[in-house]
Amino acid sequence: MSKMTEDEQVQMFGATFAEMDEMREDAMGGDKMLAMSILSDAQESMSRGGIETARRWINKAKYIISTIDEV
Repeated sequence: MSKMTEDEQVQMFGATFAEMDEMREDAMGGDKMLAMSILSDAQESMSRGGIETARRWINKAKYIISTIDEV
C-alpha cells in the first residue's frame, strides 16, 4: 500500500492498516471469507442508507483482497 497517514487511512477505510491487519489475524475462515463478510456489511449499510459507511466497508474488502497473496 502507498504511504498514507493514519488520518488518511481512517478517512478511506474507517480504520488504520494496522487495525485491518489485526482484523485479518483475528478472523475465522481466512481472508476470502473475511472479505465476503465485509462486503455483506457494506450491503447492509447501503440498504439502510449508510453510503459513506458502505464505501469504507468496500475499501476494507479491497484492502483485504489486495493483501491475500502477501506473506
